[in-house]
Amino acid sequence: VIFEEPRCRGTDLKLRTEAVALLTLAPNICKDKLMQAAGRLRKLGRNQKLEIVGGSDVFSKLRDLSNKGNVVSKLRHSFFNSSNFTATNVLSWVMKNTVESNVVGLSNWADQGIFYASTHKKKPSLCITDETLELGDFYGKSFEKVTITDIVDSSLDFHMNRTGGLEELNDDMNAIVGKIRERVRAYGKDFYLLATGCDEECEREMELEIEREEECEVEMPSMKPSNEKRWNFISLFTSYSPKQLPIYVHSLKEFVRDFIKPANLARVNWSDNIYCTENFANTIANWSGNSNCLNGYLRAVDFIVGFPSDDILLVSEYEANDLLKLFWDPTSNTGHTIQNFCFLRRSMDNSCEVLLLCPTRRNVDDSNALPWQPRRFNHIETVTDDQSMASLQLFSGDATYSTSMRKDALKSVLRVKKEGEDDDYCPKTQAEELLEMRGKETTFFYSDLEKICVALLCEPGNDAKN
Repeated sequence: VIFEEPRCRGTDLKLRTEAVALLTLAPNICKDKLMQAAGRLRKLGRNQKLEIVGGSDVFSKLRDLSNKGNVVSKLRHSFFNSSNFTATNVLSWVMKNTVESNVVGLSNWADQGIFYASTHKKKPSLCITDETLELGDFYGKSFEKVTITDIVDSSLDFHMNRTGGLEELNDDMNAIVGKIRERVRAYGKDFYLLATGCDEECEREMELEIEREEECEVEMPSMKPSNEKRWNFISLFTSYSPKQLPIYVHSLKEFVRDFIKPANLARVNWSDNIYCTENFANTIANWSGNSNCLNGYLRAVDFIVGFPSDDILLVSEYEANDLLKLFWDPTSNTGHTIQNFCFLRRSMDNSCEVLLLCPTRRNVDDSNALPWQPRRFNHIETVTDDQSMASLQLFSGDATYSTSMRKDALKSVLRVKKEGEDDDYCPKTQAEELLEMRGKETTFFYSDLEKICVALLCEPGNDAKN
């Protein structure tokens, strides 16, 4: 027997005395829906039983609630194994969702009550409020966090100024307003909402606030971009590896260690063949590594330069613009390539010819005396390997890994030997951190990356704390 959500209310189907039900949890389920669903078992607790299940996103929220305030998280499997949670944990989380859901409607309820009290038995014209039509009224003011009590106080001031003030209300309406304010102070004093400060804000605008809440929370402070520096680009074609360039280059592991937090990200087994230029690394002017990190200001992985040493160099758009001109200047081949990351990944995923691959055809003065043998690029394996591509995809915030070889490579990238019982390294945590930096955290659940993290946590001897 299946009861979908609409049929969990008002349906009374006689079930077996020993029936066992499977109740599925939605990410933001509230008390009323949970109790209505469980209530289909009329003899729950008297031979009838209930099993509660949910997706990994649900139990991730349960984990966060149970670990709130704790520095150390639960041991492995708490992320995906529901047996670590009791019915009490689930009910506590559901009540939290219910409280938050009710709080969202509290200011609307108070606004409607104050509107009724302020217009009761007064001129009908006062029951009509001006319609908001101008874009400036909708979007001209910035969103900011304010308490529910502040929102209701603003609503009260607006309606009282519009209708003559509290002294114009009769005793009954004064009592209603007093009860509304008392109820709001009791249930909304510790809660905040995003608001634009518009007193006439209606329920539709409140829905807009909810939709924009995530966007506002992750908005990063404005920073002055760094000025990129020119260097001798033509020297690239006489360099066997990035380390021979006349500029300083960071290995990917060094970049993560010096520019990104938390520190555990540097323990990931990043490929040793990946480097980046200073222009690629430094995106913010006057950046100080002692007090800041570039988590929210990372440059997208776009153009990749391949070297005869099989190393690859990440360059900025500014550098790629000049390098492309040099790559297009024909004659001899020095074994260097420049390619777009997205097209390279797609080519490797489909095991096809490399798309938009641009090998060197530039005449170097001593091209006949190069200390290496120029390569022919007839197959994707001569451009880069799965280990390097897995590192690049993880660094760029990708959650999809199309081939089995790439998935195996990603496992080796995320697999780290524990350094003791207090070691708090967890592959899932590091993966989620990287996706959050790229604004792709919503792609993690049910993805290839999540499955790989779960598989790593299940490996023998892995006591990762999650």
